Amino acid sequence: MTEEAFYGESLPRIQAARKQLLELIEKYPEEKRENGGIQAIMYCCSRIKTPESMIKKLQIHGLPQDCESALSHMHDTIGIRIICSFFDEVYRVAEWLKEQPEIAVLQVKDYIAYPKPNGYRSYHLIRDELKRCADEIASIDLSMQTIRDLLAEDF
Repeated sequence: MTEEAFYGESLPRIQAARKQLLELIEKYPEEKRENGGIQAIMYCCSRIKTPESMIKKLQIHGLPQDCESALSHMHDTIGIRIICSFFDEVYRVAEWLKEQPEIAVLQVKDYIAYPKPNGYRSYHLIRDELKRCADEIASIDLSMQTIRDLLAEDF
């Protein structure tokens, strides 16, 4: 199934929210980007959850397998991954993002301070949709990791 078929009329709003958040991240102040020659944000990527993955997640939660349920109940229709140099930089970027008027954080999951049993370390900001985008976009999962943890995940 295509994104267009699953997300329907909501897809342009989802794409706009994703673009707006990426543009906001690009504005991370230069003076904060470099701390003693260290670039805080090494890499940033994003995705819209595939219809297949979203349907599977909705099934697991016993929810109707449609766009309305996905946007009302799931927190990761849009996923943004920010890779930072060091853990301190993850926290600095997260604090800066929380200060932005466009972002309303619903929940924080700090797997850096409290790693998962399998060793996964990351910092997640589960946030409300960007305020100027449609109310249909329930939330966005913003994940921040260090480059070291990203490399460890790949092995």
